Amino acid sequence: MDYILNKNGTQIMIETQALELKKQIAEQYKTVRVSKRISQEKAASAAGMARPDVSRFESGKYNPSLELMIRYAEALGCDLKVELVPRKE
Repeated sequence: MDYILNKNGTQIMIETQALELKKQIAEQYKTVRVSKRISQEKAASAAGMARPDVSRFESGKYNPSLELMIRYAEALGCDLKVELVPRKE
């Protein structure tokens, strides 16, 4: 497991942060898809993916590329936005 040290000398587990972020992203895609009443099959077809890949993506068991995340967002009628958010100290 990889660690980084923040400026206060506290260890942060990179793997833990990555897993949490992946879970949050997967949940956002699923929430949008369900709210728009789009089936996994239809979303997969529009994104050029296989339906099982959509299922794995939405469950956080798939590590999608940035390109795939953009295609899937487009299939859901969304834009993908990635931003760095400064921490409150």
